[in-house]
Amino acid sequence: MIESGTYDRIGKGAMEFTTARERFIDDFLRACLSERLDRTVILGAGFDTRAYRIAGIDKTRVFEVDHLDTQEVRLRRLKKATILRDGSQIQVSVELAERATQSSSPN
Repeated sequence: MIESGTYDRIGKGAMEFTTARERFIDDFLRACLSERLDRTVILGAGFDTRAYRIAGIDKTRVFEVDHLDTQEVRLRRLKKATILRDGSQIQVSVELAERATQSSSPN
């Protein structure tokens, strides 16, 4: 995606923003893990790989929350790439957009 020019079409600075955002989140997570964090929730996990690439996260319970369809694709790809871990990640299937719409209704 980085080489595809997608970020240029999104807007000037989109790639730099995304890189800085990812670095901030990773650094914050590492700091929390150093303080003995025991649970991590990745909301709207998509194809996020933090649960598999951040050192020390395997000592926590990781809840990856996302739409069932997205989770199924991600898990297939992780299994194919032999990245899937021992089960310390818990998949939580939620239709986030539907829930947000329901909770924001005036009645």
